[in-house]
Amino acid sequence: MIEGAIFDLDGLLLDTERIYEDAWIKYGPKYGFGDSTFLAETFCGMSKDKIIHTLNKYHVEAKEYLKDVIQYVSKHELTDLHVKPGVNEILSFFQSKGIGCAVASSSPKNLILRNLKIVGLDSYFDEIVSGDEVEHGKPAPDIFLEAAHRLNVDPKHCFVFEDAINGVHAGLSAGCKTIMIPDRSKPEKDFYKTTYGIFDNLHVAMNQIKCMME
Repeated sequence: MIEGAIFDLDGLLLDTERIYEDAWIKYGPKYGFGDSTFLAETFCGMSKDKIIHTLNKYHVEAKEYLKDVIQYVSKHELTDLHVKPGVNEILSFFQSKGIGCAVASSSPKNLILRNLKIVGLDSYFDEIVSGDEVEHGKPAPDIFLEAAHRLNVDPKHCFVFEDAINGVHAGLSAGCKTIMIPDRSKPEKDFYKTTYGIFDNLHVAMNQIKCMME
């Protein structure tokens, strides 16, 4: 029985990972990276603390680099924010079934709330959890466990929807029925066995879920 649905934000509900990628690449040279393209993939879905910890290994000003990236993303999202295919449909479907929905994102909470409001998705969600509200960020399961707790639902009765490898690992570790909708990251081979499914977009995922629930 499905009683809750938890969604990542960037790259899953909103087409924003490309903006993060642009930011990591733009500011890479400033912090000593000739080519920082690999950072965008590495950090996709990763918590702020883990990003800083990883950047520190390169002996760069990690907090300043991340600050530049977040400021760039925050500015560009105001004029370049797009909802991914199938988002409104799947959220409306869960709402019609009385299934509680939450966002669980590594992004700062003020950006999560702002962006959901900009695109008109805020009314669909009962709970919002940011990476700053849990001890361990993705790929640890904390954020999904907290979201399930706030929805008052057992994690094993929750769907988790993710686009990033770090997020999929977090959902699986939380014991949720984890679905991957790849954006910038390609699925790991094991995901074809360990996830509930891997789909091209949320519309395709919704059709599969409808068949399962009817």
